[in-house]
Formats: sequence, C-alpha cells, structure tokens
Amino acid sequence: MHDHYERFYQIDDAAGYQAIEDALTQSAGDLTSKYGKAFGRLTKRLQNFGYPPGQKAPDLRVRAELSAETIYRDNARIYYASEHAGKEGVMEEFELPEKYNGLGYKNLIYIVLQLESFRAAIDATKGDKPRVHIIAIEEPEAHLHPQMQTVFISEISKALETDGGTTAQVLLSTHSSHMIAHSEFEPVRYFRRVGRQVVMQDLSKLPLPADDPDLLDFLRRYIRLTHCDLFFADKAIFVEGQVERLLLPMMMEEQAKVVGCEVLGSQYISISEVGGAYAHKFKPIIDFLGIPSLIITDLDSVDDNNKKCPVAEGKGTSNVCLRTWIPAKTTIDELNACDEAAKTQGCIRIAYQVTQNGQCGRSFEEAFIYANVDWLTANHAKLSTTKAAVNKAVDAGLVAQAWALSEKLGKVDFALDLINAPGWGIPLYIQQGLKWLAEHPAKS
Repeated sequence: MHDHYERFYQIDDAAGYQAIEDALTQSAGDLTSKYGKAFGRLTKRLQNFGYPPGQKAPDLRVRAELSAETIYRDNARIYYASEHAGKEGVMEEFELPEKYNGLGYKNLIYIVLQLESFRAAIDATKGDKPRVHIIAIEEPEAHLHPQMQTVFISEISKALETDGGTTAQVLLSTHSSHMIAHSEFEPVRYFRRVGRQVVMQDLSKLPLPADDPDLLDFLRRYIRLTHCDLFFADKAIFVEGQVERLLLPMMMEEQAKVVGCEVLGSQYISISEVGGAYAHKFKPIIDFLGIPSLIITDLDSVDDNNKKCPVAEGKGTSNVCLRTWIPAKTTIDELNACDEAAKTQGCIRIAYQVTQNGQCGRSFEEAFIYANVDWLTANHAKLSTTKAAVNKAVDAGLVAQAWALSEKLGKVDFALDLINAPGWGIPLYIQQGLKWLAEHPAKS
C-alpha cells in the first residue's frame, strides 16, 4: 500500500499527499508533548543515577516520529464492511478484520494492489514511457472460487488500461479450466512435458482442414462451454451420448480393478460428450494436444435404404466418424473385420460395438443387454423407471427382445437405474477401449 501511496498518490494528487504529510507532522508534535508528560518520571529517575559517573545525566527526551511508510506498513488494516438487521429490523453496519476473510480474496487484493502500483508507476513516468512491460502472474487461481477465476481473466486487461491504452503484456500460468474458458484460443500457449523435455504448442496455429471454415468457431464454443479441462488431462475419452457419460466413471472404476488397467484410477481423464456426428470434428484439437484419446461411439447400422436396423440385417453405417475418420469403413462387414490396428490412429483409438455372447448391438443399450442377459434377468426388479419395460422383455426372451427393448428405453432413465443398481458387466467394446487407454502411456 505504501508503494502505491508513494508512486501514485504523490503524483496524481499532490495537494492530498501534502495534506497527509502535514497531518502526520502535526500529530507527531502533539504526541511529543504528551510523551514528555508520560515519560517525565522515567527521565527524572535516570538523572539521579548520573551518566557518566559523577556527571549530570543527558537530558533525555521522547519524540514521536510518524511517517507514511510505517503507518501504511504497521498501522493500516483492511476491514470488510457489511450490514445486518439489528433491533426492530434496523440495518446496522459492522466491520470484520481482513484476517477473517479467505485466502483467495486476500490473494486477489494483493494482486490488484501490485497491478495498480505497476500502472501508477507508468502514469508517474515523465517523458517517453518504456514501450514494453511484462507482468508475470503464477497461478492466480490459487484459493479463488470458479466464479472469481472467470471474472479475473476478463478483468486483468482492464486493470492495466491507461489513457494511452493497455501498456503491458501479462504472462499468466494456470491450471484453471475456468480461466482457459474465457481466454479464447489465440493467447493460449500449451506446455506439455514429454520425457525430459517440455513441448510448447501455439493454439493460435491450430491446423484446420480447409474444407471446414466454421470448425474453429465450433471448437471455440464447445470447449469454452463444456470441456476446457481437456488442456489439463492426462488422457481423454469422447463418448456418444448421455448414457455413456453418466456410466463411464463407474465403468472406469470397475475396469481399474483389472490387472494392467490400474492407472485408470490414478490418472486425470477428461470425459466429453460429443455425439457420433461430431466426434470427427475434434481431430485437430486431439492431434494438437497429443494426449491418448478414446472415442466411444455406436455402430449405427443401416439397411440398403439408409434406415436404421439391427446389426444382423445391416449393410452399412450412418456414423460419420466411422465412415470418414477411424477406421474409414462404410459397410458392417468391413467394420466387424477391423482389428486393433485398424481402430487406432496415432494416439487415438475408436471403440464401437463388437460381437459379445454371439450378438452385436447397434447402440450402447442393445450391447449392454447382450453383455448382461443373466444380470438383467436376475436383477431387473432392482431397476426403477425402466423396470416394467425390462421385465416384459425378460418374460418374452431378453436376447430376442434386445433390439426392440433398446429402442424403448429412456436413455437417461436407464443410466440412472444402472447407477442405482451396481453389479452389471461392462460391454466388451468398452472394456477393450478402456484397456487400450490404460495401456497407452500418457505423454506427460
């Protein structure tokens, strides 16, 4: 605070600055006269002892010395004023000392004071001002709640604006997805440790396909709204829909019990819901980040008329990701014949329904039924919203009714029922994908 007083107030309001200095001088004089009375007995007693021996003691005097520096450093305190309803509902003001506030707000006050002092130093510079100023702030999100982090990144530049415009560049290191969400793409520099080296990537140079001019705007909006945590993840999973997103944490917890998959419980894995029609749009950002990524999607079988149908009757797939990206196959036979290598491209692996217990599902729900015939038969009474539909299918033969049942189930209702009734098995295609993700080493 004293630095701000000296650098800014003295220049910006010389009269006010001098008034404070005059008040300090007057207060020091008043206190000195009072100190003389308060310490008179002590100084008189010292005279009786003689100093040096045989000589009259020095005439000791106590003076008050006040300075703005010591007052700001030792005697200025921040209080937080608020109001509360007192007697008969009358609003009364009360103050709380700074020590009763959280670490986050204390940290914010310190940062703002430093920024204001920096700005004041620029304003106070006479003549030509230096053209380059750099302010480095290390992880300002420490102890700040998410809303305050969001506001911080939008206000930081405003705090440095002067009459001549913004005169400083801020270098800000962060692990906060909330700050990244409000930083746009262009200012972001992404650092990743690879072995003993650190690789830096410039997000403003994100390579994009020439045939999709709107892709950058799509990625900006989607990542800003939902998944900025991708920048801080060890690995990533992109799922088809809400059911997979809701159930995947339970599946990962269960898969982590399998030998070789234990890391699924200790690494930070980002889960993004993207839908089958949009998963391929994330290729540039996945390649840019370079983190192992698993895409869980649906086989989406269709007949010759491009209408959805059971996999056994299907001729092709309507899934854009499967058709145009990985594995870039269009027929059901080709997709069923794909091995591990065909489903992998660099650090990306795709997982879609495969044959399990002699059957192959078109969607997650159908594949789940084939993987859990015995469990659903024995435990369908534990379900809540979907119990009636599953019970009817069990009575009519669950395997034969799997396709029709999967079409009737409310997706979110089914997922919530399964969360409430653990013990079921993970569909094979998701097991295989999670196993690959666990075994694929993280880049950092």
